[in-house]
Amino acid sequence: IVVSILDDASTFTAPSVPVNAFNRTQNLNDVFVSVFNPSSTVHWPGNLKKYEFRNGRFIDANDQPAVDPATGFFASTAQSFWSAAPDGDRPAAGGAALQLPGYADGERNLYTNLAGGVLTSVGNAVSVNNAAITGQMLGGASETNFLPTDHPDGLPISDRNRIILWMRGMDLFDADDDDDILDTRHQMGDPLHVPPVPVIYGGTAANPDMVVYTATNDGYLHAIDPETGVELWSFVPSRLLGLMQAHYEDTVSSQRIYGLDGEITAATLNDDKQGGITGSERVVLIFGMRRGGDAYFAVDVTDRNNPELLWEIDSSTPGFAELGQTWSTPQHTKVRTGGGVRDVVIVGGGYDPGQDNSGYRVDNQGNAVYMIDIETGQLLWSAGQSGSHDLVLDDMEHAIPAPIRVVDVNGDGLASRLYFGDMGGRVWRIDIINGNSGAALAKGGMIADLGAAAVAEAGNTPTAADLRRFYAQADIVDVNQAGYPRFVAVNIGSGYRAHPLNTNIDERFFSIRDFAVNYVPENDDYDNPVLIDEMVDITGSQSIDIGSSARGWSLDMVASGGEKVLGRSITFDGVIYFTSFAPGSGGNACNAVAGVNRLYAINLYTGESQWEDVEFIELQQGGIAPQVQLYYVPEDSDGDGKEEGKVVACSAGECPEAPGGDPLKHSYWTQDGAQ
Repeated sequence: IVVSILDDASTFTAPSVPVNAFNRTQNLNDVFVSVFNPSSTVHWPGNLKKYEFRNGRFIDANDQPAVDPATGFFASTAQSFWSAAPDGDRPAAGGAALQLPGYADGERNLYTNLAGGVLTSVGNAVSVNNAAITGQMLGGASETNFLPTDHPDGLPISDRNRIILWMRGMDLFDADDDDDILDTRHQMGDPLHVPPVPVIYGGTAANPDMVVYTATNDGYLHAIDPETGVELWSFVPSRLLGLMQAHYEDTVSSQRIYGLDGEITAATLNDDKQGGITGSERVVLIFGMRRGGDAYFAVDVTDRNNPELLWEIDSSTPGFAELGQTWSTPQHTKVRTGGGVRDVVIVGGGYDPGQDNSGYRVDNQGNAVYMIDIETGQLLWSAGQSGSHDLVLDDMEHAIPAPIRVVDVNGDGLASRLYFGDMGGRVWRIDIINGNSGAALAKGGMIADLGAAAVAEAGNTPTAADLRRFYAQADIVDVNQAGYPRFVAVNIGSGYRAHPLNTNIDERFFSIRDFAVNYVPENDDYDNPVLIDEMVDITGSQSIDIGSSARGWSLDMVASGGEKVLGRSITFDGVIYFTSFAPGSGGNACNAVAGVNRLYAINLYTGESQWEDVEFIELQQGGIAPQVQLYYVPEDSDGDGKEEGKVVACSAGECPEAPGGDPLKHSYWTQDGAQ
């Protein structure tokens, strides 16, 4: 699956159909794909589509390969499920957009939250009959009627009513060119950075009872039936109603409008580890807005047909003053604090839009970490530079848009440790001391200083090459290998996501070794962070001796100008997989040209490439490839009737077999032991 992101402050677009992200259901073969179509107008069309993943390939509804291997894009002949005709190269065609319900009241379930958290209450209906929704709320729309005075249903045609009807899906601008403005507008907004999230409520592997959730930049959270593609309901937070007039008017603009663009986390509370949602189990969706704003939302979807908004926080909420744009994907975990075990989400403080400017800076937004009670939205703990935080870290002066990596060190089901990077090129570790609260709940500090912040700390002026930033989640590996002291490998790559066409920064991929595995360091133990010159440089070498006591290694991304890492890595069987992107020559913010994507597979211990005779695999797709996903492909390779299989590393529609190792076999455990 390929991705081409009009990422943040840049205006890079792809020459063909971009695919944002995909998510495969556990133990199933369905793959749900978010697609979008870059546009010069305010309202971008997008979609959610369904394909099948089989034997390492993506298959369409006609049992044919969906991706053109020569380009890495969906083929024009591909037909997604839920679609009536081939739609592979047309993002807005087919898919869930085709299956949207009619716009009339009673047909489409569209909610907001003007009347409390029970979204299905009458006061939360997005309907022309809901007087609580005023024209002013919708962006200043006029409520004065004009000729013709009556809608066919007897409703006055004011701007306010037109916008609401458009929101519900009335085709007022004849988007389908059928000369009928009273039919349904089969159009969704774009899920630019939102992978779809499937929640399995029950059923069987062959026939799962499931709902797929996605969010879009026109401000909608959608609940989709995966069998039919029909929308069950959608939710527009009241804070985003003010954007609707701009989406409705859809004027030509150089400014991108963002709505709900933050990744969704589906948290199961009271999880009994059995299939489905039963008994006292609950499912809560937690998501942010990314460039759409500084809020996080929690929506209870335990009853898929009766969603409830549990809480909403932003930078005006007490304790969250440093919350920036909510880029950091919420991480669900458990901690023991305040006398009991609590389900929490942990988020980075987010993004400071000042980082869109290319020079070095310290930030006043986003330079914090927050722990939030999932059920109540209560702030339980925070870390940051100011004295208002429970854990005060003087050097935490840069925004943290990356997802926090949460680690359970001792296997007790509770969060033990956090790792994350920031916009200054720094990497942090925080240890959770379960059973405590407030300032006693955690200790931590900086473990590596690998960017411009280190240069500034030394009293020098950072150059453009020094401006490494960490947007991606750290990849954590507990290494207990013969010949090495035990350590935690913290794998992370730098890349300026706000400007993917940048060619001035010396971007690198790092594998940092944290040797403090079995204890909680004191604050003084963080006085000696790893510096870039202390790491072994493996660039261009296939036989370098890293050594077992090295503090880590780094790979300079120099295969072509502007090469950078824009997603997280993933480690399997001692091999680190990640993609890089380099912009094509001659491209700029107004002229998109194909770039170059590379897939790396590097030995965690030696730094050697694990691809046979090559340093990397160059992918066909020229947009920005997504981060690597590893999939298990079952097969019976030796004909003994027992399922074996291989692991493939997928990105941009290509799925090469993971190098090395023996074929995998299913294993099962019972109360009596492994089988």
